Amino acid sequence: MGFSRSRSIGIRYRLDTPLTITNASEPPSLGTSPIIDSEISCATTKMLIKVRTLTGKEIELDIENEYKVSQIKEKVEEKEGIPPVQQRLIFGGKQMVDDKSASEYGLEAGATLHLVLALRGGAAMGAK
Repeated sequence: MGFSRSRSIGIRYRLDTPLTITNASEPPSLGTSPIIDSEISCATTKMLIKVRTLTGKEIELDIENEYKVSQIKEKVEEKEGIPPVQQRLIFGGKQMVDDKSASEYGLEAGATLHLVLALRGGAAMGAK
C-alpha cells in the first residue's frame, strides 16, 4: 500500500571559468572549459507507514524519510489527539528518539511503528 518517490536535479557546469554575459538577451557564456554533468539527488522520499496503538488500532501516515520522529508524533496528534509529549514510538523493539529521522531508523514504506503512552510520575510508591 505504500508508495515511494525520489527526485533528482541535473546540473551542468564548467569548472574554473568565470561567467560572462555579453548581451542581456543572450544566455551567459562560460568559455571553452569542458562541461561536467552532475546530478544532485534530493533525499526526500514519501512513504506510507502505519502506527499501531495498544488497542490494536492502526493509523496510516504519509511521511517523508527525512521527517524527524517529533514530526511523526505531530501527525499522530493530528489524527488521534494524543499530545507528542505523551507518545512513545517503538520500532524494531527500541524507543525512537525525537531528533532522529525516519531514514536514520531505516523506515521504509509499509513499516509499522508501535505507539505506547508515556507514564507520568516518578515518585516511588509510599514516598511522602
